[in-house]
Amino acid sequence: MATQSWHVINGAKHYPVLYREVLAFYNTFYPQYWEQRDSGRRRKTNYFYLADGTFGGGNHSKLLLNQFKQMKIAGYDLDPSMIEKAEKNFEDEIYSQKRLQLVNDNFINIETYDTRPPRKFNSIFLDLGFSQYQVADQDRGFSYLSDGYLDMRYAPDRHAEGSTAADILNKCTHYELVEIFKRYDPHAEKIAEAICDARERSIINTASDLKNVLFDVFPGLARSQKYNKIMKVFMALRISVNNELIVLDEYLYKNPVLGMAKNGSMVIISFHSTEDQVVAKHFRRWKKLKYGQEVFKKVLTPSKEELEENPASRSAKMRVFMKEFD
Repeated sequence: MATQSWHVINGAKHYPVLYREVLAFYNTFYPQYWEQRDSGRRRKTNYFYLADGTFGGGNHSKLLLNQFKQMKIAGYDLDPSMIEKAEKNFEDEIYSQKRLQLVNDNFINIETYDTRPPRKFNSIFLDLGFSQYQVADQDRGFSYLSDGYLDMRYAPDRHAEGSTAADILNKCTHYELVEIFKRYDPHAEKIAEAICDARERSIINTASDLKNVLFDVFPGLARSQKYNKIMKVFMALRISVNNELIVLDEYLYKNPVLGMAKNGSMVIISFHSTEDQVVAKHFRRWKKLKYGQEVFKKVLTPSKEELEENPASRSAKMRVFMKEFD
């Protein structure tokens, strides 16, 4: 097991979600790669090739590269600022070890890049949460704790014409707002109505603007300082801005498991029931098509130990599908 499982952002420790389960899975199901011995110069290492489709701060990839010396990773992220940080933080893995390549794009385009030798990936890993580096960026409006402009686009330069969260709040109809929020909050009608009323008086531009609207709707939130409802509204906006559920559904519909090596695995960590439902739906479909099997009978969730060290992981769910033919 890796000796350090956390990194520091703004003085606080942050843990890769379900890191024990991730390491245990790869260690248990692919021992033929990790048990190789150096028996001479002529023997070529049989590398394990993994695509990290949601690289972010590289937390899971860092653990995997440290733990498994026979692993090489192609890391994808749509946010150019994440790629820029990773290029600085992973210089040794990229240039000296040559075990990491980075691509500034969405995971839906994984197969369009030549990021490995002419062979298939052994595993594709997706962590559908967003990076703590993005939360810490006060200017992008991802967090209700910031006072930044409500942008929330992962790739603002690439999608300059795409709607920001502020655009959605100020331009969408009442019905459209209800559709965005109803999957995440039973009071979607009430929230949509409050937003429509508030924007008649003043444009909703910042995270604080939206938070104040929600405090007016649910005054008990400010008194109790229980912000779970606010977090869900911000999450719904982020998912809508970046079409996250649509992209995930389209990607899995393309059956990426078919392009993987024999016994290749698709490992997906989700953070909300709507995401998990999309993943579960396609895993069931793949099983009916006889592509392989889901590895674990029950979805994996954080242990008591992880919840103590990282309460933010409480909603995480991990599913793994393994291909059974070449």
